[in-house]
Amino acid sequence: MSMIENTFKLKHKAVEKIVKYSNQMSLRTKIRQGYIVMIILFFFIFVLVVGLEIRNYSGKIIYSTMENQNQQIEKSIDYFIDDIIKLSEYPYVDSEVTALLEKSYQGDGESIVVKINDTAKLAHLLYKHVFYMNKRIDSVWLLAENNMENPAIVTRQNLNNHYNMKEEDWYNRVYSGNGTPFILGVHEDSGSTSNEKIVSVARSIVSPTDGSFLGMFVINIKANDFAALWYNGQADDRIIAVADKENHLIMNPNAAKEDDLETYIQSVNAKMPVKKRQTVKLGNEKYYLVITQLECIEGKIYQFYATKSATKGFGILYFVLLIGTLLIGAVFYLISYRISDKITKPLYQLVDSMREVSGGNFQIQTDKLNGELQILSTTFNKMTKRIDIMFWELTEKEKQKRDMELLALQAQINPHFLYNTLNSIQCVAEMQGAENVSNMLDAMISILHYTAESAGEIVAMEKELTFIQNYIKIINFRYFDRFSFLVQADDKVRNYGTLRFILQPIVENAIFHGFEADDLNALIEIKIVEKDQNLVIEITDNGRGMEEAKCAEILQHDSTERRGLNRIGIYNVNQRIKLYFGESYGIHIISKMGQFTKVIITMPRITAMGEKIDEKGIDC
Repeated sequence: MSMIENTFKLKHKAVEKIVKYSNQMSLRTKIRQGYIVMIILFFFIFVLVVGLEIRNYSGKIIYSTMENQNQQIEKSIDYFIDDIIKLSEYPYVDSEVTALLEKSYQGDGESIVVKINDTAKLAHLLYKHVFYMNKRIDSVWLLAENNMENPAIVTRQNLNNHYNMKEEDWYNRVYSGNGTPFILGVHEDSGSTSNEKIVSVARSIVSPTDGSFLGMFVINIKANDFAALWYNGQADDRIIAVADKENHLIMNPNAAKEDDLETYIQSVNAKMPVKKRQTVKLGNEKYYLVITQLECIEGKIYQFYATKSATKGFGILYFVLLIGTLLIGAVFYLISYRISDKITKPLYQLVDSMREVSGGNFQIQTDKLNGELQILSTTFNKMTKRIDIMFWELTEKEKQKRDMELLALQAQINPHFLYNTLNSIQCVAEMQGAENVSNMLDAMISILHYTAESAGEIVAMEKELTFIQNYIKIINFRYFDRFSFLVQADDKVRNYGTLRFILQPIVENAIFHGFEADDLNALIEIKIVEKDQNLVIEITDNGRGMEEAKCAEILQHDSTERRGLNRIGIYNVNQRIKLYFGESYGIHIISKMGQFTKVIITMPRITAMGEKIDEKGIDC
């Protein structure tokens, strides 16, 4: 046997032991251990899910914050550049400056002094209306075409006396711009001895009258002063860099990892465009990076934020949540301990009560409980009461059924009825021939035979109809054919089964109670049909009728008179039908005073053997 098979068998046996131990535990122990398992599962799921969510959420928050900051930086740069561009329009809006730029000088010695004075005047105007207007402006240059030897300059730096603006690589491009402002990206300040990085706005000045070139106007801003738009001097783990279209950087003053940053940006821009959100590595540290396009200088804003600093606050929050979860788990376990006792104690009481019921004590009642257990205890109490009532009802119904069966099977001929019948036979025999006596005796014998036979409670409808027809012969003989009888039943319904003695009590009730003494056109009609998968028998007389209250009374009380054929009344017939076939079957009486009375019997379709017939007419 291999090692894998041995391992599998050992694991299988361990599982079987765990299941067996679990099945043997009490409900209280199962509830408590279930709570412990749920708390542990919740703890691990919390650690996993919340940790991932905090990580994702913190990243989203950080990226969103960085993007918002980049947008603010972009707006600050746009506003600043827009302000500088508006200042660069000054030579066009000041008529005095325009006049000096369009002034023509003679080549004599006096013109040199005039040029120097005009240059100084231009410098004064530039200082007052341009340089002084924004503290971040490092220098302002106005190179007049009519005074090339002495450009008007306002600067914070030492001038480079060998500087020639026309030698700049951007000069011809700005010169051809016909007065359009150009934003010059990061470049060295060749006009001063510092050679610091600057950002410039330059435009050519053209005559508003004939469009001739009048000069070149340049406003310079030191790169470090430009960075002051977003850098407030606070030390943090953020690096913000602005790159122009040539990838020249403007960074935080004293920014760390400047060399690594320049190398990274150069490598990135040498490749395909990068995502706006990403995580990068500079040196040995990881950073969140957000890149925002900068339209005004055709560059980008790069913002780096160290991941260890960004997630520090969220890590503390995660740790606090973790400790809080452990404390909540401990509280939940203590609560579960109390809950398990409250749940199982009333359940054990119900179990004891159920044992009493299984022992035959149906009168036991449990104490009133609370919550859902109140529904359970109330239902249990109702159930035991109902069982007790049903047991009593079942006993009573069985007793009634036996009484009904005994009464139906042992129905005896009423002596008064026999006396009157035999007396009538004797009178007829004296007045008429023996033929009528013979017919009457045959009918009487058939009745006696039907009542005395022990064929069971269920008989064929044909037999019940034959019995009632013999009964009718005797009645008409006694009352000199005073009553007319009509029976409507096809061969199919005659073959169905029925309870014995259900027609005769109803016909007898109609004869003795349904007509007045002088009624000569008394008619009793018996109609048997199938309706809605049931057998319906209608016994109708055209007698005096009765009130609705009387109809209900007949079905609720046994008011049978003892002068008839037997002791079974309409009430007994109705009870027998309900006992045998159910409460949905039985007798219904419809009557109208002075017109008619109709007794409707509804029974299920059964065979002569007592078997029910389904909807297709096949024995069930």
